[in-house]
Amino acid sequence: MTTKLFFAALAIVSCGAVRAEAPETTSDETPQEMSGEALSGTPDPAAGETLYQESCKNCHGPEAQGMASFPKLAGHEADYLTDRLTRYRAGERVGPNTALMRPHAQDLSDQEILDLAAYISTAFE
Repeated sequence: MTTKLFFAALAIVSCGAVRAEAPETTSDETPQEMSGEALSGTPDPAAGETLYQESCKNCHGPEAQGMASFPKLAGHEADYLTDRLTRYRAGERVGPNTALMRPHAQDLSDQEILDLAAYISTAFE
């Protein structure tokens, strides 16, 4: 078994059962148009750091550079990250790792999404 396949299998097992997914959607719309209304609130990067360190770094790495099949998050704008997390939370199929991300995003509040996006978009420049 290749290392990449091993880590993907490990992630699936650690995230629980894989659910059937809707077809992947693609769009030329802006993040706000794809996810509906923009989330409102004041982002708190410090709170986002706590969330990132507790959960996200396990797959995306301590510097958000990605690991195995888990993509790099560093270098993305807050709007992009907010859109992705919001779409995962809504149950949309976003890409090949949707089944891995959905369980992590489904319980995030709007504020937690804003906090994570603010932290990731600024801490790893």
